[in-house]
Amino acid sequence: MVRCFLTVAWLLSAVLSARAQNADAILGQWLTGTGKAHIEIYRQHGLYQGRIVWLRAPFNEEGRPKLDVHNPSVALQSRPLIGMVNLTGFRYDKAEGVYTHGMIYDPESGKTYRCMMSVRPDGTLSVRGYIGFTWIGRTEVWQRVRGK
Repeated sequence: MVRCFLTVAWLLSAVLSARAQNADAILGQWLTGTGKAHIEIYRQHGLYQGRIVWLRAPFNEEGRPKLDVHNPSVALQSRPLIGMVNLTGFRYDKAEGVYTHGMIYDPESGKTYRCMMSVRPDGTLSVRGYIGFTWIGRTEVWQRVRGK
């Protein structure tokens, strides 16, 4: 009985501590779920943003830095992928313990999706891109590379 009580108390404290986490827990560099890029998440004007700071394959077939060639805007197709901001507008919802109202840009498809993120109890980052409703989308788990 005591063991059961302690287990329930531990689970409850883990859930509450995850909800009460510091909003800046997301800051730092993260390895994407595919392992192809590092994204640096930073705070700017009270919102959380992210930019590509490393690519596993940074050069194209000609040996030049990869560009945003799949972007639907021709004017943006010549911008380099490294340094490009691909996460924008995230706000921390303290009550839910999630980062919401953001957008994520996928340079491999040239598409932009709504996005929400949360730091999981194991320290990984759950990143869910979706269309319209959160249940129409895909989730990746990112690993921390460097803290804030």
